[in-house]
Amino acid sequence: MKTFPLILKSGLAFTLIFFLSQSDANAQPSEKEPYIYHGYNLLLPKGFGSKQLIDLIRTKLFIDISKHVRQCPCDTALINIDYPGLEFNGHDRVQVKTRNGQGDDIDIDLNVKGLMAEKNSEFSTDAGVNPISMKNETVVDSMLKASFNPNFKKTKKVKLAIFDSGIDKELTKLDYIGVTSVVASCLPQLDTFDKGRDPFGQQKPADSRRIIGLNFAPKDETGDKYNVFNITDHGSTKHGTRVAFLIAEQFKKSQTKGVQLLIMKVLNKYNKGDGYGIMCAMYHAKLLGAEIMNFSLGYYGPEDLIFRKYINDMKLPRGYQSKYERPIWIVSAAGNAMEQFDQHVDSNDERANITADINRDLDLRNSKFYPAYFSKDIKNVISVTTVKDDLLSVCDGQNYDRKSMNIGVKATNCLFAVGTFLEINGIWEPRSGTSFAAPVVAGWIGTKSKLFVGKDQILEGASISKPLERYILLGKFINP
Repeated sequence: MKTFPLILKSGLAFTLIFFLSQSDANAQPSEKEPYIYHGYNLLLPKGFGSKQLIDLIRTKLFIDISKHVRQCPCDTALINIDYPGLEFNGHDRVQVKTRNGQGDDIDIDLNVKGLMAEKNSEFSTDAGVNPISMKNETVVDSMLKASFNPNFKKTKKVKLAIFDSGIDKELTKLDYIGVTSVVASCLPQLDTFDKGRDPFGQQKPADSRRIIGLNFAPKDETGDKYNVFNITDHGSTKHGTRVAFLIAEQFKKSQTKGVQLLIMKVLNKYNKGDGYGIMCAMYHAKLLGAEIMNFSLGYYGPEDLIFRKYINDMKLPRGYQSKYERPIWIVSAAGNAMEQFDQHVDSNDERANITADINRDLDLRNSKFYPAYFSKDIKNVISVTTVKDDLLSVCDGQNYDRKSMNIGVKATNCLFAVGTFLEINGIWEPRSGTSFAAPVVAGWIGTKSKLFVGKDQILEGASISKPLERYILLGKFINP
């Protein structure tokens, strides 16, 4: 897709258009519909630009939405509109609904062939059951130890993109953060790209080609300024930093493969993001050559067909690392218990004979969890949950589905601890949740000798437990 010159002409224009109209990260769901949305995402057809859409709405409804539009900088077909009282719905004949001054509903059809509109869902990590706090200095001290280097004496490295809350800035000193070779990128055209500074405001490293990551997260607070290259993990739980370390540990165990972690910051300090920012980040990660994408996040709600399209489009082009077009592996957390969604179960289903508050079977629930549930019919998506020590069932409060759940991770007492990373004064402080199972599998897959294979082949080497077949497809699990 062509670069939009008006956006890339200056960093100021990019900031205004891309980040305007961010919604409150703490917005509450309604009683009728528990799902949280932040405006509407539109996917524009080829030959139809955002200016044409703005003019069309101005002509038909006499509304100027120009200051309420965000547009993905390199993927200009993707836009978000968050205009109070304005609703979009449908594909091709997209319907726009609003109210006039007398409170009457007004509906119009845009009649633009190929135009798609979907609600912009809120994504979150749902950090897990009984999360335990972590001291920030422990992250820095442990990850900077010379003994921890997953790339030591390894020349073959896999590019793995992490879609999360960013990473602790001190970790940029390690050689496994960032990529140097890319498929394609419009980023150098941004005025903000080459100012002699790295994403944390420090002097650039000697290798100025290195791209550590990109920031597509919502604002932390109203009035905050944006820097698309600032990927600092501001969250109190350091969720993204933990995920990065869990992935890197798998490569430390490998005898042959190293890793280049690409940090796609899509969650703010409250661990909240939205579908627009995530899809925009996916497009950029693809341009930067990501071979695996880790999603320790998701949303509960109806299927988003624009999001489905982006998931399907995650393929590396022919000629980049292969003479064939090859899929990008998307490893997704299965999701954990979230009270506002756990009552949303189809009571007419005869199988739903257990109370809604403990039902974690995604196949029974009205509230599916995406992108994990896409694994049911999209071949490059791998959904991950956590299994108990006895290998008889999944861990409490975590989703499963024997049709779409691909693999489990065996964790001691259902908790994840990472070497000295979480050891504070000799006391282990691990955490639970599928958020931390997913990066273990993402790293495990990345260490494999071949990535251009089918889903069955990429999961070869996993163990099997027959009792787990009630919860996971074929009962597969790994014990890292």
